[in-house]
Amino acid sequence: MPEIILIQISGEDKPGLTSSLTGVLAGYGIDILDIGQSVIHNQLVLGVLIRIPREAESAPVLKDIMFKGYEQGVNVKFKPIEGDKYMDWVSAQGKPRHIITLVGNKASGTAISKVANIIAENGLNIDMIHRLSGPNPPERRTCPPSRLHRIFRTRHPYRSGPYALQLSDHGNRRASGYRPAGR
Repeated sequence: MPEIILIQISGEDKPGLTSSLTGVLAGYGIDILDIGQSVIHNQLVLGVLIRIPREAESAPVLKDIMFKGYEQGVNVKFKPIEGDKYMDWVSAQGKPRHIITLVGNKASGTAISKVANIIAENGLNIDMIHRLSGPNPPERRTCPPSRLHRIFRTRHPYRSGPYALQLSDHGNRRASGYRPAGR
């Protein structure tokens, strides 16, 4: 049975880092099943889900990735993924996703926490948070509302069909819950 391994890479971002690490995988003919990357304040978090074929051994591949990570000055961790866990993940990929946009003049821990709590209370899982705006200058406590947007992409692990999470903000930071769309 092929091995499925999640490679987790973190550290200071620099040009050519992803290229050099995936180049090692290419040298072994390894399939990349999924890849995701985020950079916050020049700090990289990169995840690469790979499948090592039945006929290959994982040790040389992982050793070379570890050495390449050391050369690049990043941390590398490996997590084996069981076949049934991988198939659960694959089957969840076709589920509807929901996009929630948080608009405001600053992103406080309170606002993010309230939105995340409503999402969790309704059985949804956040699978991505994305900033659509530029950073708030440190000398300013707030930025114009048009500059700060956060996108939360969610998915319910069991429900399918069109659902919407309605959020309202009328000065008291209230939010309503999860409901079927169109009702």
